[in-house]
Amino acid sequence: MSARRRKADARKGDGGRGFSDWAPCRGNGRQNRPWEGKHPIKPWDHAVTAAIPCIDTPELVSLVVELLLLQDVRPFVVIIDTGSTPENMEKLRKLERPGVEIHSLRFEGVMHPSDFPAIAMDFAFARCQTEWLFCTHADCFLKRRDVLSEFIRLAKEHETPAVGYQISERPHEGWEGMVSHTATLLRMDDMLRHGFSWNQRRICLLSGIGKHFPDPSRNNWPDTEIMLNVGMREVGITPFLVDRDDPVEINYRRNEDHRIDHVRSYTSGLLWNFKHRYKMDPILAEAMEAGKARVIKWLRNP
Repeated sequence: MSARRRKADARKGDGGRGFSDWAPCRGNGRQNRPWEGKHPIKPWDHAVTAAIPCIDTPELVSLVVELLLLQDVRPFVVIIDTGSTPENMEKLRKLERPGVEIHSLRFEGVMHPSDFPAIAMDFAFARCQTEWLFCTHADCFLKRRDVLSEFIRLAKEHETPAVGYQISERPHEGWEGMVSHTATLLRMDDMLRHGFSWNQRRICLLSGIGKHFPDPSRNNWPDTEIMLNVGMREVGITPFLVDRDDPVEINYRRNEDHRIDHVRSYTSGLLWNFKHRYKMDPILAEAMEAGKARVIKWLRNP
């Protein structure tokens, strides 16, 4: 095999970056701390890490990333794919650049559809090495450049490690006051100190339920965010809800305010609710067109 072919093969599947770009750095005696990688700006040099679980929506993720990178507090972005097709995974890989990581979780099967984002968010907890973690969706487009800095300010003003949007209305008790991962900021020292997680198996075990297969009799309980919120309540942490005076988000709708434009449940519709997916396609197109226009505007007015 030629040197050119070996070099090309080494770059396949990693967004065009050679494996020597990744930590730990190899074959470079001048690298004193090879586990820290080669890029001069480290993940922990950022104030915020933004985590985006996704599956099969590379065009949406691309726009979400562009809007995040134009925030006045620029985050380190972690995209966590949970099972995209090879074609979509290749598109996601093209989003890799300094300050944007792509990770791929491949499952043979999970017990509950919410395991996909829940496991991804537990990975985000483990990966995050910044003070703050911003949790968001692949179909949630920021409308202002100061959302992250505003959330940090609100967390400090209200002396809470959790600021964000309330989960959509649920048929079970206790959902009010719980934060979602639509657009929520968490201070990671507090999350880690108390051992918080998103694990659905854990909340079922603690509740005496056992296995967490979907069960209509439990009224959609547990769901992705339940374990995190139950954990925070147990230690007396009250999140500050930025939408506390507004109607809660509604599933399978476009939820829009002055901070976010959220085409809610689009990804789940894409996977197993095609009637909803086709209904939402034109709405998603409008939201993406508006988001792309914001990117152009923000680039022109840095």
